[in-house]
Amino acid sequence: MTEMPALWTAMFNLFNPLVPVSGDYLSAWFVERKLSPLPRMELAMRPNRAEQKVLLAGQRGCGKTSELFCLMSHMQSDYFTVYTDLGASATEDPVSSIELFFAMGAAVYKAARDAGLKPSEGVWKELVSSLSTLTREQTREKGLDFDPLAPLNAIVATASAIYPPLESVSKALSVKASLGLSQRDIEKIEVEPVLREVVTRVNAILADVRCKANRPVLLVADGLDKIKRMETALSLFNHTWAFDSLACQAVYTVPPVLYYSVRFQEIGDYFSHEELPNVRLYPYGQRGKWDPEGLATLHRLVEKRLQAAGLDIPSHVFDSDALALLIQKSGGVMRDLVELIRSAVLSAESRQAKRIEMVAAQEAVALMRRKIQAGFFKGEYEALLDVQKNRGQIDKANEIQMELLRGNLIVNYENGGFWRDLHPLVVDILRDYSGSTLPSE
Repeated sequence: MTEMPALWTAMFNLFNPLVPVSGDYLSAWFVERKLSPLPRMELAMRPNRAEQKVLLAGQRGCGKTSELFCLMSHMQSDYFTVYTDLGASATEDPVSSIELFFAMGAAVYKAARDAGLKPSEGVWKELVSSLSTLTREQTREKGLDFDPLAPLNAIVATASAIYPPLESVSKALSVKASLGLSQRDIEKIEVEPVLREVVTRVNAILADVRCKANRPVLLVADGLDKIKRMETALSLFNHTWAFDSLACQAVYTVPPVLYYSVRFQEIGDYFSHEELPNVRLYPYGQRGKWDPEGLATLHRLVEKRLQAAGLDIPSHVFDSDALALLIQKSGGVMRDLVELIRSAVLSAESRQAKRIEMVAAQEAVALMRRKIQAGFFKGEYEALLDVQKNRGQIDKANEIQMELLRGNLIVNYENGGFWRDLHPLVVDILRDYSGSTLPSE
């Protein structure tokens, strides 16, 4: 058995909620899940089939990024696969469709360059030239200079089977491709003709890379699910013709603020769309009647990480009731389970324990519960109590309920039908507070 504190150091590093499963860790760590959309996506994107533009939806922490890396690993023999995380740009308002497509074109070019394909500098310069004059004109009054290499140097794009090592993933998966345009600048631009030119230049890069790689391109654009404002999401995805015009297979993560709203119908019909649900731990309306298959899925997540690191099996590292508690209180949200285990590691180590006992698991659960509860005021309590009363049904006109859904405090599941329930920690919070005076803002 691994000695202390080496065990706790290994466990702390194994369970990092900020790092997706990628690279060499895919085969060792990845856990296949029931109801994953990956098999359908792989079939739809088989070689010589019509190009697909897929929107992948799913709540924060459900495992979308890990699934996307798995998709790339399965498709890399038939495609030159490019992964890029656009989240760093997407969370900084404003983000225009012009910036978005520029960033995707730059990502493909850089991935090809880093893979040694020697893509044409001419096609990159043409993409830059389509924006440099525009940007200079719009930012001149601010005294800004447009450096065409700055966004390219800042973009981290991953090509084919070349993935960042585990320790660098959390730093690497980001794109800073803002062109320095304010919302006022964007509003002054006649977007359509500029965007058409940008898409044309991006397609020239895609054609060049396809030729150099001797296979078509699969572009995975992650991070768009981090967009929080409906106006930003609509302004990007309303240009459906631009997404459809890209000459490659493509997968985009879709912002929950858009996907879980009636406004999604405005653009949803122009894409294929798939959703990755959380792991179901119990049937609808039957909390506490644990689903063996769902529990086994999350047990495999723990087992595979321990085994890959040469550590002991879970029963030697966790008390069985402690691991059961962590799994149950995760609500089937994979990132929450990973975060709970890391927190329990710290609790056990601080107590100089030799394994994760029930008290460490309880401390981890209590800490996550306090973090959740810190943002609750009267409106949140009343909105959640209403959802509980209505067996997970949400009023889309209730903005507080929608925000709680986007924040994973109302959790999405599926088993033959789509349904929702409160996160188990929210249920615990409401159990304590439903009979008391609710705090006011």
